[in-house]
Amino acid sequence: MRNRLSHLLSIALLGLFIVSCSLQSERDQFFLKGKSKLEKRAFQEAARDFSEAIRLDSTFSEAYINRGVAYAELGNLEEALEDYQQALVLNDTSKDALFNRAIAYFEVGKYQKSLEDLNKAEQVGLRTVNLYVNRGMARQQLGDTEGALLDFEEAIVLQPENTSALVNKGYVHFSRQEYDLAEESFQKALVQDPKHADALNNIGMVAIEEKNYDKAIKYLTKALNINAAHPYYRSNRAYVLALSGEIEESRKDLKVSLFYQKDNSEALRNMGITYLQERNWEQAKVYLDSAATLNQFTPKLNYYQYLLYKGLKDKRKACTYLQKSVSMSENMLTDMDRNYCQ
Repeated sequence: MRNRLSHLLSIALLGLFIVSCSLQSERDQFFLKGKSKLEKRAFQEAARDFSEAIRLDSTFSEAYINRGVAYAELGNLEEALEDYQQALVLNDTSKDALFNRAIAYFEVGKYQKSLEDLNKAEQVGLRTVNLYVNRGMARQQLGDTEGALLDFEEAIVLQPENTSALVNKGYVHFSRQEYDLAEESFQKALVQDPKHADALNNIGMVAIEEKNYDKAIKYLTKALNINAAHPYYRSNRAYVLALSGEIEESRKDLKVSLFYQKDNSEALRNMGITYLQERNWEQAKVYLDSAATLNQFTPKLNYYQYLLYKGLKDKRKACTYLQKSVSMSENMLTDMDRNYCQ
């Protein structure tokens, strides 16, 4: 399951105070041209126009904010952060600069800084659905699931039909293993948008945890009918197919998933599972090791590595991975597993 950042950048508007001198008139013309190009998604050209506006007036905070938006859309997050910072030097209560810098901090993994900026934005009067959705996601990344739920619920109060808030609220419940509440949120998102692929995928993931594999395949297939190229939807369905013993169908999905995303550690884990099912320990080890190299925190990977080394009759390594599985709350153990290392 993947949660998604509600990536909505604020585009600062031209201020009301336009002094009738030729320099400022030229500055404003560049600004308005840049804003028009932003709306047309011509980000490189927009950045050049905002740069011209800044050249003519280095105190023009709105131009820094909007050039930051252009840089962020181009993937130049460090340059975007520099522009938002300069805008805040010029106006430390700018809601747009605080919100946009929070988004950029989130994108580079600085979740605490993102949270701090969103808190400041709220303090200076920004109380929007987008603020609460994004702050909920920052809190979630920091492990504050209670705070995240409060923010998503606040967003839903403001806009009950907001699917981003509903899906992300469901994701938090899923992470807390509150599967009934998770599915309730995902179903509410589907009421608003019956083709919301993330919600369909996530209901499939809930069904996997509840071991209702027919239901899982049904919802994951619906998600794939909407976005056939999504590597995680396809990898998720492959996982269910592998658990159901449909090895060749699982591998077909996994080959497609890995075609679209070669570094998909969950797809590599799932390919390893198909070989575990066949007791082909050598091939299983190749794929499980590859998954671990890419991401040692791949969900449930430790449990399947335990099964691998149990199959290889290496009890010491098997028990090491079993203990890791327990410590990471992978919740896969049977009574037989619990007795294996005693």
